[in-house]
Amino acid sequence: MNCTQAQEKIYAAEVLAEDALTSDLRAHLQGCADCQALLLNLQQIESAAKTLPAPAGTNAAKEAFLAQLQPPASRMRIGWPTRLPSLRSPHLRNPWTLAAAASIVLLLSAGAWLLIEHFQTKPPQVEAASVVDRLVDFNVELADAATPDERNQIFTAQAAALKQTFEDASLPADERELGAKLMENGVWFSMNNDPLASAEKFSDLADILLTRMKAAQAAGQTQKVARLSRLYGVVQAAGVDPQLKLAETAGLKNPELAKRHAFMLRRNADLEQKFQDLVARSPEMSRRQINQELKQIRQTWLERRRARLRQQGQ
Repeated sequence: MNCTQAQEKIYAAEVLAEDALTSDLRAHLQGCADCQALLLNLQQIESAAKTLPAPAGTNAAKEAFLAQLQPPASRMRIGWPTRLPSLRSPHLRNPWTLAAAASIVLLLSAGAWLLIEHFQTKPPQVEAASVVDRLVDFNVELADAATPDERNQIFTAQAAALKQTFEDASLPADERELGAKLMENGVWFSMNNDPLASAEKFSDLADILLTRMKAAQAAGQTQKVARLSRLYGVVQAAGVDPQLKLAETAGLKNPELAKRHAFMLRRNADLEQKFQDLVARSPEMSRRQINQELKQIRQTWLERRRARLRQQGQ
């Protein structure tokens, strides 16, 4: 079962409790963070709707709606009663008409109440996936900083807010694990400027992303594959590659450093081959999208680095 099929079943389910779902849907949910998040959101909405009091104006809205069921004035006979038709009226003999009318009124009322509650009393929710995306960018910015002062400024400006957003976000287990790793890396990058060690940390992160991409591809989660590939592109283009070049430029002053650098080059080539294999197995449209995004990512970070180097040369 792929994500499209699973989400259709979730939307069609009369009961959203997990034990009421079909076995194949439950099996898909165990390995799919996106569909888990969709089910959780729908369960929360359903739970909130059950506890809502009727908002002001519900009765007036219902009466206005039922009034529309009367024949238009142009077709009314002289002396036609102006009161609402009785339950014996031919216009309302069909029980489905009554059920539809009541359902529409209740849905409109509940919807209005939910919107009011959301915008007036609750802050807008941050999309769960974007928290991890921002943490990846945070890691890259720290590692890319030219001086300890610049790293300290970036960390001071962003770390506290990102940590709070991460802790408040409703993240699936795999995203939370990845986010925790990125938070830990951020602290390390803020205090270290060893390019070879930085490349090793980014390489570990790229390996994790490839593992997640493989799992998402096996589950038919094409959108998640595309998102993870973008993160992989950022990590490689703005993390691994430039840090390896910085290490080489700084000089591999002893055999141990040269050995670590050679190992990282081989590992990086192996990761890139695994990534290209995953891309090759993606649908055609997804493959084009991934390659276009990777090209744009590399160009963006290259231009940013050139601009920083020009600024330092002035």
